[in-house]
Amino acid sequence: MPSDLDSVGATLEASRSAFRSLLAEAAEVIRARKDQQEGWAADPVGALGRELGHFADGWVDVAAIAALVEPHEGPSTDAPPLWREAEARLNRIVEAEGAGTVVVVPQGGDLRDEVRDALSEIGRLFATLRGLGRETASTGAHPFHRWSGREHAAAPPVEVRVHAGDLRAMGLGEFLEGGQKIVLRVAGAASGAPLARLASPGLRVVQLSATDGAAVLADVLEGDASAVVALFEEPGGALLFDHRPDGELEVDEDELARMLDELSDDRDRERGELMHLQALRARRAMEAPAAASSNGASAPSFAAAASSPAAPGADSATPGAGALTPPASPGAPPPSEAADRLAGWLLANTDLQPPAEG
Repeated sequence: MPSDLDSVGATLEASRSAFRSLLAEAAEVIRARKDQQEGWAADPVGALGRELGHFADGWVDVAAIAALVEPHEGPSTDAPPLWREAEARLNRIVEAEGAGTVVVVPQGGDLRDEVRDALSEIGRLFATLRGLGRETASTGAHPFHRWSGREHAAAPPVEVRVHAGDLRAMGLGEFLEGGQKIVLRVAGAASGAPLARLASPGLRVVQLSATDGAAVLADVLEGDASAVVALFEEPGGALLFDHRPDGELEVDEDELARMLDELSDDRDRERGELMHLQALRARRAMEAPAAASSNGASAPSFAAAASSPAAPGADSATPGAGALTPPASPGAPPPSEAADRLAGWLLANTDLQPPAEG
């Protein structure tokens, strides 16, 4: 529904308001300092007189003082170009769509590289503003991993428009720190769980329908945790799930089991898609018990729209021929029935015994 998609856009725009305020404040500071620098260079006596104000009238020889301080304490003659460079860089970001925080990945392009470049451009702005306080230029790259805590806190969420065929999300993991939010608006028919292998403790990882995900998106953007959200315009083949920072995973287990069985029987499908679903199933098996014991308030959810979702810990897997299970240890409880084939394979083929003492 267009109104729902508009709500998503409005939610994203509202989340950029703090960054826009930062840009406006920086622009004002830059203009004032640039005017001050250029005024000093053009008329040092007049500039110093304006700084001293009426206190100097009849008491201070402004021209004599200006002649003394200009070579040593006055602004550098290189300052006006520095401030003009800062103003130009700021204007480029302000004039860009979404204040420089909207990334469009060309079809066939590299999702990770496009996000990296967008964050680097924001980083250059941070470095420029920091350098202005020292009257030193900083025009080189300022990559995401070098940002300070204050810069991470000031950074806006990045909205990425990408085609489903280019949704290779694993490379985004390096940007999921410092509270950074990445929102993927996915065009075209998507399938499976391409974000599944990003799900880990401390991160919010969500796959949603773009037509009914505005409430969950708002909750993600208001949270402190780093997050990546995929909003699918055509969600028919995508598995919707919500992995929260505390490890709780909300997913329709019946649908997950159905997709796993379908992919296991279809050898022509991409094996990576199967791995994503298997990873999600393993994550569910490991974290569902902890999530079930939590009595905290629940976040807005897309599950209300799903038909009879399985309860956490419910047995919804359909074992297939040749599925491996870990060997039972004497006195140990039976393996969880929610464990997926991948988790079973890993356990069955890993030697957990300590090395024999020689």
